[in-house]
Amino acid sequence: MKSEAFGTVLTDGQYRQYFIGGALIAAGVLFAAFRAQLVSVAITLVGIGLILWGMLLVARKNYASAGVRLAVGATSIILAWVAVRVALILLGVALIAYAIYSVIVTISLFKSSNTTDKARIVTVPVMLALVGSLFVASGAHMLDGLFVGIGVLTIIFGATLFLLRLFASTK
Repeated sequence: MKSEAFGTVLTDGQYRQYFIGGALIAAGVLFAAFRAQLVSVAITLVGIGLILWGMLLVARKNYASAGVRLAVGATSIILAWVAVRVALILLGVALIAYAIYSVIVTISLFKSSNTTDKARIVTVPVMLALVGSLFVASGAHMLDGLFVGIGVLTIIFGATLFLLRLFASTK
């Protein structure tokens, strides 16, 4: 599907980048505004997202990746309501591990990518590693500061995606 926006023709993938950028900005504002009050809810939502992603991977017969996502998602949901601090640390480690995995998978695509994709290849793992590090570092302290930091990083990441798509579509 293509339609007119910003004076150019956009595809569904380009709309998706605008949507994800806007959603990340909104999520960043929520994290910064509500801070630690969102901990259990946010971890539960991440767990649900991982479980849905795992179910999609099962449908694609990618059982190894699906199993990891399903297990991490279920564990996140359980720990979000039982041991929030442990859940934050485990989620942080999982985000850092996924950032490393993302670098390994996408590094071979870097040279042949356009500028927008290169920026995404670099920024996504960096942001995941930063948020994961914040989760691990917070441990038992500074939950309000942690979520303000995550909110700011999420707003920056969302704005970056949004602006990359905006400038890429105006060329």
